[in-house]
Amino acid sequence: MRLLRALLARHRRQRGQVLVMVAGGMVAILGFVALSTDVGLYLRDLRDAQNDADAAALAGAQAFMLKPPDGATAVQLAEEWATNNGAGGQVVWTGDGNCGTTPSGGPIPWGVSDSNGDGDPDTICLRIERSASAMFARVLGIDSFPVKRRAAARAVHADTGAVCPWALRTEDPSDTDPSDGTYLGVQMGKIYAVKVGANASEQGNFGILRLYGPGKDDYKAAIASGCSANGYNVFTEGDSIVTESEPGNVGHPTMDKLAEYFGYELSDGNGDAQGFGWCDVPMDWDETAMIGAPTGYNPAEQGAQAGCGTDAANGRSGRYMLIPVVDKYPPPGSSGTVQILAIANVYVVGWGEWDQAKDTYDRKVPGGQARVYVQFIEEAPFKPKDLTGVSDNPLAPLRIMLIR
Repeated sequence: MRLLRALLARHRRQRGQVLVMVAGGMVAILGFVALSTDVGLYLRDLRDAQNDADAAALAGAQAFMLKPPDGATAVQLAEEWATNNGAGGQVVWTGDGNCGTTPSGGPIPWGVSDSNGDGDPDTICLRIERSASAMFARVLGIDSFPVKRRAAARAVHADTGAVCPWALRTEDPSDTDPSDGTYLGVQMGKIYAVKVGANASEQGNFGILRLYGPGKDDYKAAIASGCSANGYNVFTEGDSIVTESEPGNVGHPTMDKLAEYFGYELSDGNGDAQGFGWCDVPMDWDETAMIGAPTGYNPAEQGAQAGCGTDAANGRSGRYMLIPVVDKYPPPGSSGTVQILAIANVYVVGWGEWDQAKDTYDRKVPGGQARVYVQFIEEAPFKPKDLTGVSDNPLAPLRIMLIR
């Protein structure tokens, strides 16, 4: 009996110890739950702040697509985005460290900067700074946690994009220094005929590459879509492709589909299909002068001011398109390997046919010599969705990318 009473007494003492241990364990478990809850909320707030920082930087970088790029507008756009999306007053333009590295390997400073040394701002770096409210940590006297996330965005030239079926053969493939105003022998701002007529210097080549398919309908569909990406016309600088020239002149289809895509308006307003659109600049036959244009006239600049070809609802940004600059044309009547040296941003100055018999230039002429004239533009604001990559080619279109 004495032994039994001793065992029972010892059991009662241990039962009290277990209760203390269970209570202590519950406190620890609740502490871990509280900690994990606050940590989870903090990580969520970090993610949200990073998303806001990225979006504000991308919004500000849109100002680098302007001509000329505008740093003050970049700051304004970033702060406007923050204000309109619940992050007003949270954009900070200073901080510890930097926002990454420039193309030359140097640090990216806070605010707006010129990363490539050409004198124009092209990079924006900012930080979103806010407080995240604590829940269970308040019992420890912690009411909030600081949330700081930085982001940087830059305007860069793309090296990949959807190109139109016209091509310009380079005059100097070794010319890779744009400081003299030329690149690959292409003079920036100069007007070229990229689709020529039946009097082409190379018999059988009209400047048209079969990049969309073998038929005339494929060619027409490409122009009518504004040369948008269709899965097999997206090319990268340096690509070597096996293709052939379009064997026919396809003059009238070219004229019609360009008019269809750009929402062609007639200058005389009476439905005359032979008239010129008010945005067109007719060229004389040997491409030496713009008919009726004053000295120093820049079609791309004037067209941008007038909104020529702009239709945001249908994804058109002015009369801009991409074309390839190639090393050569394929042999007439057969396929050949062509290297794409660059994708180039061009402004479509005009298109039409020269009536040699009447010595006049018009939209559609029976038996006329159909031509498409483009102006090569440096850093034009062309923003198709399929642009990717980074290039040193100054003729390529700009795109905005996050770099941190």
